[in-house]
Amino acid sequence: NPDYVFMFPGGGAQYAGMARDLYETEPVFAEWMDQGLTILQPKLDYDIRALWLPALGQEDAANTALTKPSVQLPLIMIVEYALAQLWMSWGVQPAALTGHSMGENTAACVAGVMSFEDCIGLVHLRGQLFDTVPVGGMLSVSLPAETLRGYLGDTLDLAAINGPDLSVASGPQETLDAL
Repeated sequence: NPDYVFMFPGGGAQYAGMARDLYETEPVFAEWMDQGLTILQPKLDYDIRALWLPALGQEDAANTALTKPSVQLPLIMIVEYALAQLWMSWGVQPAALTGHSMGENTAACVAGVMSFEDCIGLVHLRGQLFDTVPVGGMLSVSLPAETLRGYLGDTLDLAAINGPDLSVASGPQETLDAL
């Protein structure tokens, strides 16, 4: 009996139409998507389904809308959760759960730390909070952290040390572009 690890991504993994085939062919997946979108919809002033599964010719507009954190994060979380439920319905039970950034919330939800409804609310709130901060980004740089620190100035931060010669800077996009 192998040990499976479910890994859930964070924001930025979304696109209009993601998992459409699963929704159309897998009843367990569709059931959890429908349940999640029903929980999420009252919190919104737009039709989340129209962004997730846009009409033909509306894909570019939907993808643009999906760049907003309060839109993308709960949708990604619901897709991740529905996918986990599908795998588990097939008998693939995780021995461990992990996630990156927002994906940590999905992992906690699948583990039973919080309810599906509470997780959707938490992730939506997280997205709303991200919507309120200035647009920024991250940049992977092939330098040791101490070397990169010398280039960061007053507006950039060292966001991560991914290896001895691989670091990540974060901050305002225009400053990252200059770096």
